[in-house]
Amino acid sequence: MGVRNRQRRAAKKRARSRAGRAAPGPGWGPVGIDPVDLTRLQMGTAAGSAVDTGQDVAATLAGCAETFLTAGLLPAREAAVLAAGMAEEAVVLAWEHGWQPVDLAAVARRRLPAEHLPVVSALVRRITGRVPAARVDPRWSAQVDGLPDVPAVAERVDRLAGWAGSSEGMAACLAVIGLVRTLPVLPSTLPLPGRATGRGVGPRGVDGRVLAKIRALLAKAESTEFPEEAEALSTKAQTLMSRHSIDRLVVEADSADRPPIEGRRLWLDPPYVLAKAHLVDAVAGANRCRAVCSDRIGFVTVFGDVRDLDTVDLLTTSLLVQASRAMLAHGPQTDRHGRSRSRSFRQSFLLSYAARIAERLGDAAGGVVSAHAEPARLLPVLRSHDRRVADAMAETYPEVVTRGASVSDGAGWVAGRAAADGALFDIHERLAEPAG
Repeated sequence: MGVRNRQRRAAKKRARSRAGRAAPGPGWGPVGIDPVDLTRLQMGTAAGSAVDTGQDVAATLAGCAETFLTAGLLPAREAAVLAAGMAEEAVVLAWEHGWQPVDLAAVARRRLPAEHLPVVSALVRRITGRVPAARVDPRWSAQVDGLPDVPAVAERVDRLAGWAGSSEGMAACLAVIGLVRTLPVLPSTLPLPGRATGRGVGPRGVDGRVLAKIRALLAKAESTEFPEEAEALSTKAQTLMSRHSIDRLVVEADSADRPPIEGRRLWLDPPYVLAKAHLVDAVAGANRCRAVCSDRIGFVTVFGDVRDLDTVDLLTTSLLVQASRAMLAHGPQTDRHGRSRSRSFRQSFLLSYAARIAERLGDAAGGVVSAHAEPARLLPVLRSHDRRVADAMAETYPEVVTRGASVSDGAGWVAGRAAADGALFDIHERLAEPAG
């Protein structure tokens, strides 16, 4: 038996032991305690502990599943029905605690084994689908539509109670239960399914034709090997975004139907989440948004109207691709004693990159405003918009602490600044052709 197999067997053995301790036997406690309540307690405790181990989660969940199906307080069929119901309850509880579909999918990628990720998406789809479409916020529906869809998994989830009678299905239910038990409460930024007042006109983001063109331009800019071509493509993309947003701000300034200020969570892949969050903040600030970082969880909440949020999302993604490519091109770093300093170099690189991008974007944003055809009218509009954004952020996060990040590698700082100087971004020029 190989080492990996022995480790999995040991993890299952520990999980069975943990699950057995979580729920005492039938003779435990006051007379009349319902075995269902004890099993519910056992499942919640064992599942949360399994997901929170941070080690061989798959084997630990499999061990717990085996225990519930073969040696639990309830017969296997009853245990399966209970686990299926608890898994659905867990998803709804996560929603009640502020976790939206994209948030659950993102945290599942970080915390659960790959085989359980489609189960989270399938459960979200199934539960949302039970609510009349008119009572689901269109932004929520858009998130659900964007979740990965695995038909085979969706079919199993549709008969969840039966599937939970297998080791695979029970482990999947426990994965969802355990994941939600380890999640903190987040501020709510969208009405839950069933609580939306009506579908209305749907989310009003960047015009679809403009958005498609922007995405195509940024994709070409990221892939081309010719700096001049990339610079021209990025210039065109950002100009489209900036002009589209500012022109509509002016048009809608006196309208009672202005788009509301929203909060959108942008998830950042580890490592260096805090350093990457500085880049999100730089892009947000230049695009009339504000950002709050929750680095311990792994996301940044950006506040603004939906057009500017689309801009921040697109541009941040593109700049992070460029930053990562430039950073990794420097290869591993060591000090004069041969010890690795790659982590400090890369952290400093990303912080320097973000600082320089903030400078460039600040200069560029001023150029766009001064070049506007009606600057006297634009400035009060921008001030009013900034107040709305600040108020929305303060309502959601009334207590925000400003926290910096340390730079410990001078070479990384210099390299990051140089990379930011060459980043494919420029919004000084305006396009002559129409945005569509």
